[in-house]
Amino acid sequence: GWNELNLAATIGGFMIAASTVPFLWNVFVSLRSGEIAGDDPWEGNTLEWATTSPPPPYNFDRLPEIRSERPLFDLRHGRTHGTVLPYPTDPSATAPPTVVVVEPAPEPPPTRARARRPRKQP
Repeated sequence: GWNELNLAATIGGFMIAASTVPFLWNVFVSLRSGEIAGDDPWEGNTLEWATTSPPPPYNFDRLPEIRSERPLFDLRHGRTHGTVLPYPTDPSATAPPTVVVVEPAPEPPPTRARARRPRKQP
């Protein structure tokens, strides 16, 4: 009664072993001729990606002002509202990252809310 399950487990084991071949090939090719990753290779949205790689011992000259849960995304897409964020400009430089000051975005025009009528009581 265990033959079918043993066969399935054996086939699964060979599939897992075969799937490591492309992974090991990718590691080999990347180590030999791969491009060196920059400071933010995945365009992360949080502050740990705002500094150079490897980060300096102090990370930031001063604590940045945060106005959303994804400050770097906001900085890249112009959605910051007066936020001051350190952002490295030259990945090869050993100096601390520069500070980018973004001017506040203009306020959107106010929207008019519709007044609700009170419900009639039965």
